[in-house]
Amino acid sequence: MLPLISVVVPVFRVATYLPECLDSILDQSFDDIEVVAVDDSSPDECGEILESYAMRDPRVRVTHLARNVGLGRARGAGFAMATGEYVWFVDSDDYLTDGALVAVAKRIAELESDLGPDMLLVDYHRESWARRDSRSNLTEVLPVEPTPDVFTATEQPGVFATFHTAWARVLRRDLIARAGFPFHPGWYEDVSFTYPLLVAARRISVLRRVCYDYRDVRDGAITRTNDSRHFEVFEQYERLFETLDRWGVETHSEIRAHVFDRMLRHYWWILNGSARVPQDLQRAFFARMSEHSERFRPTARVPPIGARRPGIENLKRGLIAHDSWRTFAVLRSARRAGRTAKGRIQDLARTNVR
Repeated sequence: MLPLISVVVPVFRVATYLPECLDSILDQSFDDIEVVAVDDSSPDECGEILESYAMRDPRVRVTHLARNVGLGRARGAGFAMATGEYVWFVDSDDYLTDGALVAVAKRIAELESDLGPDMLLVDYHRESWARRDSRSNLTEVLPVEPTPDVFTATEQPGVFATFHTAWARVLRRDLIARAGFPFHPGWYEDVSFTYPLLVAARRISVLRRVCYDYRDVRDGAITRTNDSRHFEVFEQYERLFETLDRWGVETHSEIRAHVFDRMLRHYWWILNGSARVPQDLQRAFFARMSEHSERFRPTARVPPIGARRPGIENLKRGLIAHDSWRTFAVLRSARRAGRTAKGRIQDLARTNVR
């Protein structure tokens, strides 16, 4: 009998975290699962760890790739082996919370009389140095009322403002197969995978429970990497808009407008909010942002999703649209100086507390 859920775990250079990840899946009370683990030619002892789990638990299936292919293609290799009705892509340096699988299965069963969801969005914790255990924005962008049990992205465009990662959703295997979406190679591979699936899904639902713990603190994660490969995000959004074009999602469509909004916010975050892009390449990155702003600009205008400051958002869009690098750099420097000063004031206040 085929399992309800296939948990696909791509593995590369995470020996420190891998046992906790696998235990968080296998030690849960719900066992109508299979774990498809993909050793992406990991140079450490990950392969041996996976084999030891497979020997102890028949629910674990392992494949070892002959060469390193990257996260996206490793996920694709796992998906090709998956037999479950639903697929959950779990990154091997993260872990599921206690009771997550039971909660997911219960939510699917609740909707089963109405065919069940194509996509189930789950809540999560995000562990980072700056914000320990911060929760997702699900409630903000998809409030309990008036969000229905099942909906499409057109009916509830707030789904476009949810975190775009594959692991933040449990997907019906037939949805992925029907839409024909492999994970593309390169960094930011989630972009060209999850957004089209949001558009394709006819039945989306939400599980308002923290089911996943996302580690944003691991050395080697791309979010903590200063590298020219961050330019690969542009290729992923180009693939995404190629898909929308192929499906006939016109420039006047609200769906396209929401995707465009997420693209600009994503680019801004990569360049402005971290040290991901090397200093000598930041001007070129900003120029690519401006070029995409012009190329993919929709004609439809949509209201902002969630808590936004319209004046600030309009300023950001204007700077990008006009390729105003110097103004951007000046404003960013001033913002960082203000943060530094605020931090020093707070440190001084703490030292004077008696």
